[in-house]
Amino acid sequence: MNHPGLVGRFRSPWLICLLAGFSALRAEDPLENQVEPLFDWDLVSLEQNNPRFNASVLSGFHSIRSPGVTPRRGWKAGLGVLYTQEERVAEGTNTKLFSQEQVLLNPKINRGFLGFLEAGAGFEATYTNGKDIFTPLGGSTVTTDEDAFEASSVDAGIKWAFLQLDRMRLALSFDSRIAINRGAFGTLPKTLYNLEIDGDFALTSRLLIISNLQYLTTDAFFDEEQIVFDLAASYSFHDRFRGMFFGTLRNESEADGVLLFLGIAGQYIFEQHSFTLALDLQINEARRDIRTQKQVDVEVSYAYTF
Repeated sequence: MNHPGLVGRFRSPWLICLLAGFSALRAEDPLENQVEPLFDWDLVSLEQNNPRFNASVLSGFHSIRSPGVTPRRGWKAGLGVLYTQEERVAEGTNTKLFSQEQVLLNPKINRGFLGFLEAGAGFEATYTNGKDIFTPLGGSTVTTDEDAFEASSVDAGIKWAFLQLDRMRLALSFDSRIAINRGAFGTLPKTLYNLEIDGDFALTSRLLIISNLQYLTTDAFFDEEQIVFDLAASYSFHDRFRGMFFGTLRNESEADGVLLFLGIAGQYIFEQHSFTLALDLQINEARRDIRTQKQVDVEVSYAYTF
């Protein structure tokens, strides 16, 4: 540092330049590494329902979970609505069986603890219009028309934000969807458990890269496993609206391959209220006995922070 005593004692121009350069680097380095976000979106946002998994009770943008948490002693309450439509085809005969429509309703509540923990709980109900599929022993596939509104699951989750640097954050999450009506048409057939690591990196004060890596299993533990990877870019146009483009890769043994989803989402903030709208598309086909193709999901979500 250019202290007068030091300069007076050591007259060497090389030493003066070295000290001046070191002082400049110390002054500029924090500014280069630190990005001040335009708005703290974790104050208002909750995840939404989606057909891939998330219990939708933790902080996030649509189905992409944030590594941030609800502030200490803060509360969030919300309602998610998902409409999904898909076509199902019999793999053996390549015959279209039907188009199935489903609406999921997911009320949820979330609370922050200690500034680095949050926990949430929710309930899921489903309205399904389509066909029930079953294959008698030694017989061909049979379908019957069905139309039902049923309770599906109880959701719970917890998240620990364990690392926060100037540009990067990391968190560890555990959540589950506990099936409560397994035999009903259109409901969750098995309880699901999800262990997930979430991270984001601020390129600028407006542009954020978000990524999630999930390990999913069922209550049959390790018999049915999935690995899910999410990658998204979120851009804050101002402190009331942001948009996101995202992609998801899901590896599951039942589909005999990796499924790709793409989507867009937008979120608008008004005081303590947030509104989110999203569109998801399944790009490739799931190679099951009953193949799903042309799946489209539209989600709307509302959250209130208090």
